[in-house]
Amino acid sequence: MDHILDFWRFYSAIILCLISAILFFRKTFGIFIILIGIGIGYYAFIMDTTVKVNYSEGNNMGLPERVNNLGLMSDKQTYLIISAFLIIGGSMLVAIAANSTEKNEKNSSIETTSAPSYCSNCGKPYSPTESIKFCSECGNKL
Repeated sequence: MDHILDFWRFYSAIILCLISAILFFRKTFGIFIILIGIGIGYYAFIMDTTVKVNYSEGNNMGLPERVNNLGLMSDKQTYLIISAFLIIGGSMLVAIAANSTEKNEKNSSIETTSAPSYCSNCGKPYSPTESIKFCSECGNKL
């Protein structure tokens, strides 16, 4: 019974590490998921869904050498669906990460615009977001 608990603890720790990595590295993980989806999709597109037929008496009737295999066709379809979900999911992770980055940049720019800077020579306040290079009061370089 102890080995079952050890097994459960080990895999639950791995799952928690993966979830924390996903939350912390959303953009990188999203790109990684997209690349895996593209790889699976490529494999599915080049996958051969036919099998060779060996006739016991030879092929003297003009029958095809290869025939479609429904199991392989189903596997190809499954790989394409998995590929699509991975690409869509990875794109969503990248979009969410980009959106949260934009929000953080907006919040930081709001904080910097609310605090004015002062001229080191005369002390006149100016906004650091403005493209002013010289103080309008004393002409000192800002």
